[in-house]
Amino acid sequence: MIKDRYMLKLFFLLLITFEFSFAASKSINVTFVSPAGDNDEYWKIAHSFANSSAKDLNIQLEIKKSNTPLDKFEYLESLKEVFERKNKPDFVIAKFYEKITIDILSLSEVYNIPIFIINSNISKVDKKIVGKLRRKFENFIGHIAPNEEKVGYDLARYLIDFQRQTNPNGRLKVSAIATSKKKNKSKLRLKGLKKAVKEEFRTKLYKTVYSPSNPQEAYIQANRLIKKYYDINIIWTETGLISLGATEAINDNSLTNQTITGGIGFTNEVLKAVKNKQLTVAIGGQFTDLGFALVLINDYYFGKDFYEQYNSKIDSNMFLITTQNVDKYVKLFKTQDWNKIDFKKYSKVYNKNLDKYNFSIKNLFDN
Repeated sequence: MIKDRYMLKLFFLLLITFEFSFAASKSINVTFVSPAGDNDEYWKIAHSFANSSAKDLNIQLEIKKSNTPLDKFEYLESLKEVFERKNKPDFVIAKFYEKITIDILSLSEVYNIPIFIINSNISKVDKKIVGKLRRKFENFIGHIAPNEEKVGYDLARYLIDFQRQTNPNGRLKVSAIATSKKKNKSKLRLKGLKKAVKEEFRTKLYKTVYSPSNPQEAYIQANRLIKKYYDINIIWTETGLISLGATEAINDNSLTNQTITGGIGFTNEVLKAVKNKQLTVAIGGQFTDLGFALVLINDYYFGKDFYEQYNSKIDSNMFLITTQNVDKYVKLFKTQDWNKIDFKKYSKVYNKNLDKYNFSIKNLFDN
């Protein structure tokens, strides 16, 4: 009996060793079709993070970049070129664009290549057609994207709570600068803002204006808001770049003791502004989506399917950077040196003791 137990333990040990050795020696080919190149600061960070993940996991990652940002039709053509290649990748990672979601998923079915979607959600119109993961579109194996309503809510909630520290019972006047009246992402983020305002007593959203995501245009819109609502307390902005323009308008109107702002998305300039206490808060984290998608793809390929835990869309790991924790991240984002992260720890193939995936930012950067 003891001998049988010993032989059984030995068998499982050899099996685990074989699986690990096979995963370490076999290289998967993955192509990510990026909507922009490294001249776009957000995508530069996302690409860098993913390359470190691929290196740790022994994945041959191709990031197909563009020198200029692609519109939805250009993106679909770029994606189509990958699927039509003679030497096709084992997996494709892509993002959704409104009105071509079905076209993107159909390519993966026609060419029988699994596709993993990051950074973008499915519109209400397409949700009914797409259905659940791996059902109608069998090769649609995974999906990571922000919960945009929650992101908008969390940003607003922090700004409101911050103002309540010095104004616990008074009226709070809020305005917003968003990027679009029509885009689903903008509408969801604004919905989160409105929810946070509605649940807070003596707080009112007075005006929402729209601006392209650049500081110069945002400055003009923020300045107009300030002139109209001279006693404004919060300017909620949809993006970090818009928040940079808003904070400049706040400074120029000498309202730094009265009005605060914050936005969604991290850049070096945004983090610098938080560190210098010009911005109160920035929220982001979806730059990790591509790197963590590679972990899940790796495990899926080697028989550790993530579907049991993630059988629907996975929410991106969004987190707040404030004046209290900014020092922890400034250097990391500036150097983009992700080598301290051991991505194998997040893989069930490489980490046999891993029961559930945990891609939280705290787990990532505190180790």
